[in-house]
Amino acid sequence: MPPTGRQGVPLDERVLADLEAEPLAVTVFRTSWIPPRGEADPLYTEPYTNRFGTAAGTVYTASSTTVAWAETCRNQSEWIEESNPLGVTNVSLAEIARFATTEINRLVIPRAVHELEFVFQRVVDLRSVTAQDLLEGAGMEATDLRVDNYGRCGDLAAAAVALGWQAILVPSAAWDPTAGFCVPVFKPAAAGALIRVERLAEAALPTLAVAHLTRYLEGHRPSWLP
Repeated sequence: MPPTGRQGVPLDERVLADLEAEPLAVTVFRTSWIPPRGEADPLYTEPYTNRFGTAAGTVYTASSTTVAWAETCRNQSEWIEESNPLGVTNVSLAEIARFATTEINRLVIPRAVHELEFVFQRVVDLRSVTAQDLLEGAGMEATDLRVDNYGRCGDLAAAAVALGWQAILVPSAAWDPTAGFCVPVFKPAAAGALIRVERLAEAALPTLAVAHLTRYLEGHRPSWLP
């Protein structure tokens, strides 16, 4: 995975404090690692392991199961490369349409799928032009929110925790930003905000359609996809 953050002048937290942290009730989705023993924990995360990773851990969630699976595909491109479910060198667009719901099921490891409902008190939406202008004023390029090497997302996450933000709304790096978004949830700031958990699938896999539509790291798109 790309490193979080980059060396440079610290982000200006005084500027970031001008971003409105507002209450929000939101339902989000996550694909979760399944341990060898026991059930998948939808809140399990390790320090500094995603775009907005923090020392306490950041739970990376999405606005839909489709966006959640796209994020998974982006992070597992090397497994998808070796997991062509149709067994042909170059899958055509017609085959993508015909076999859209076919699972990528060779080397890709199944994951649990959970629906999570949060009621936050301090959430910042970073998807608007106004919010991204403030980010740039604080010393972070708006394109960092989706750039492959994470840019200053790690720095932003650290500042978010310092400012008491529980979560942020950001464009997905793996999906069309007009069709879905991600919600990184900061631990432990979000403790107590989770009010409901529902397991939608005990062990599931991404579909051919989602694998095709995922935006991969540059140079990492599976070679058999059109």
